[in-house]
Amino acid sequence: MSAGVAAALFHHRHTPMIKASSATVAITMQLGFAVVYAVPFLYMGVPSSLTCAAQPFFITVGVSTVMGLLLAKTWRIYVLFSQVFQVRKRVIARTVKAIGMGSILVNLVLCAAWIAIDPPVPTRLPVSEGVTNFVCSSSHSALFTGLLLAYNVTLILIGSVLGFLTRGVEERFNESRQIGAAMYN
Repeated sequence: MSAGVAAALFHHRHTPMIKASSATVAITMQLGFAVVYAVPFLYMGVPSSLTCAAQPFFITVGVSTVMGLLLAKTWRIYVLFSQVFQVRKRVIARTVKAIGMGSILVNLVLCAAWIAIDPPVPTRLPVSEGVTNFVCSSSHSALFTGLLLAYNVTLILIGSVLGFLTRGVEERFNESRQIGAAMYN
């Protein structure tokens, strides 16, 4: 599904509506969605060391790709139309991409630190007599999961606040309702 949307965005990238929303950013967001769609497959079956290491990367990088770029787009609208700035500023698409990629980089660094310090490994978890589940765990799982959650929730909260602050922007540039719904859901 994401591949189809990305292909349509690429094909129509020169239309005014797609240009206004930054085709590259929208296509990159579709890549983030595709990564998130792949996550359930990492949890199927008995985990291996490789799937245990991949799980935190896939979920956090996928989510931060989408949320980081949504945050960056909303920040751009805020800077361009906010009365806080006396002079209208110009925010180039490269800045939006850099903010989005920065949010991904933070997640990559946290996940890499987790894997380097204490990688999750497949562990048997007895559920009841004769029933065993396999999970990925490490002695620092709670710490790194908490750090990753805190960072990504912060991205979502900042994006939601910016969506609220930009709600009155001219309709043709106002994606705040859709961004707010995406951040909330």
